[in-house]
Amino acid sequence: MSKQRILMIVALCFVLIGTVAAGIPHQPKPDSIVVCVGGEGMGVTTATVPLSIDRSECSSFEQSCSPCIRSLENQGCEIVDLVTEFIPPLFSSLPQRGVQQSVTVQLSCESP
Repeated sequence: MSKQRILMIVALCFVLIGTVAAGIPHQPKPDSIVVCVGGEGMGVTTATVPLSIDRSECSSFEQSCSPCIRSLENQGCEIVDLVTEFIPPLFSSLPQRGVQQSVTVQLSCESP
């Protein structure tokens, strides 16, 4: 009888571990990056996304960052993280004056 009890306890432990592991939410991993730089109207400087994603809204600096990010989200990408940096005017190579801001948007565009 004690062997049967031990086997039942071991089986219940495996069921419990499987149930707990199934309840852990999936954390998306960033596989794509969009870098936006500028003052008031930020432009896209870099967009690295999978080839299966349409990047027409993210192709040049003249295009605003917001439509680029919205377009990627509409195609199934999910924002994972944002990193904001401020670039002093002395180190900025952009023609605009004043403090520049750089925002790096990390996205997960892979299908689960």
